[in-house]
Amino acid sequence: MEHQDILDHNITPPPIGPNQYPQHLPEHYTASSGLRFANYLIDSIVKTIIDQVLFFPLGISEFDESALAGQEMEALFLRLLVSVITTFLYLGVMEGSTGRTIGKMITGTIVVNRDGSRISWGQAMGRTACRLIPFEAFSFLGSRAIGWHDSIPGTYVVNRYYANMRAQQGDPIVY
Repeated sequence: MEHQDILDHNITPPPIGPNQYPQHLPEHYTASSGLRFANYLIDSIVKTIIDQVLFFPLGISEFDESALAGQEMEALFLRLLVSVITTFLYLGVMEGSTGRTIGKMITGTIVVNRDGSRISWGQAMGRTACRLIPFEAFSFLGSRAIGWHDSIPGTYVVNRYYANMRAQQGDPIVY
């Protein structure tokens, strides 16, 4: 089965008995590359806004060149440090507590374990750490839209239909 379009709401998941989930989720439950890209764009915008709100009071905003005169390297290092910290706080904490970021909330996707259950805080932080691997974004060039930040910590991003199916069978993904 091909990945469904973002606007296609007529997906009927194949039947699975109550509380019986495959060791590895079938491909049609995972979020499409289009949804994953939308998550990335939305979360990048949110993260940039958070960074800029923090950069201004610290005097390291790239929009305020006068504050950086003669301190370009220090400002660059501080920007990088703040950006890494906000990455862990935004992505790690959001995914660890709810399984979702703002991007995932908007697109109706959620992060789960390979068996479909809730991810641990360690997996959430592992996903975030893997996003810092150089060229990690290119790991999505495969056919299933699963990046290193999914495969290394053993997680999937699934569409809302999978989560709804679990809830209807009385076994919701609880966060």
